[in-house]
Amino acid sequence: MSPAAALDVFDDIASISDFGKGKYSKIFARAEHRPQYILKNNTPSYVIIDFDEYKRQMDALEDLYDYELAVQRLEANEGKPTISREENMKLLGITQADIDAAPEVTVE
Repeated sequence: MSPAAALDVFDDIASISDFGKGKYSKIFARAEHRPQYILKNNTPSYVIIDFDEYKRQMDALEDLYDYELAVQRLEANEGKPTISREENMKLLGITQADIDAAPEVTVE
């Protein structure tokens, strides 16, 4: 991190008492572009970020969790026989056309 960038970090730090002083609109405006770190008793206590950035980070975290789970499952099944997608579909009696015709489902 360059010295200038390190100094910019200070612009992103606010005290919780700043909210009582009416500076919240400025803090929220800055949070649209970069995280804002809120201190309580001179200790970092909160972070304010733009919602789209929060959602992006949560999606990335979920993808990472799914990836780690897939790796664990692959390692646990190493050397064991597997069934291909095509074999599985044949065993279940479904076709690609059946899958294509199925309605979209969102899993939370």
